[in-house]
Amino acid sequence: MTNPELGLEATAPDIEHLTGDYVHDWSTLCGRFLTWERKQMLLAESAADKKEQHRQSLKWLLRLTRLLHSMAADPEFPDRSLADELEGRLLQLESSWRMFCEAMPAGPAEKMLAEVFPK
Repeated sequence: MTNPELGLEATAPDIEHLTGDYVHDWSTLCGRFLTWERKQMLLAESAADKKEQHRQSLKWLLRLTRLLHSMAADPEFPDRSLADELEGRLLQLESSWRMFCEAMPAGPAEKMLAEVFPK
């Protein structure tokens, strides 16, 4: 690949380096989202619009992380550690989805708590 503006040939090591940087930046973005989630979604009752913003953001983070992971998990991908990093982020994001988007309704949750922790 040639960059006409710079007149440089993109080599395999250049592409690998760029890919690695991109995956690390993406992982950092996911980490920032998860930190925000803990502060905003776990520590306080969130407004409906904030819950919807969280749901939409999480949905897109999951989609794009799965896409990146599928590329990094290719047997010919040069840096296996990037696939492992993305797999870890996927596990975290999927856990968040289950916690916040597939949460048990209040009624059944209270019933279960009462059964497990009787007064």
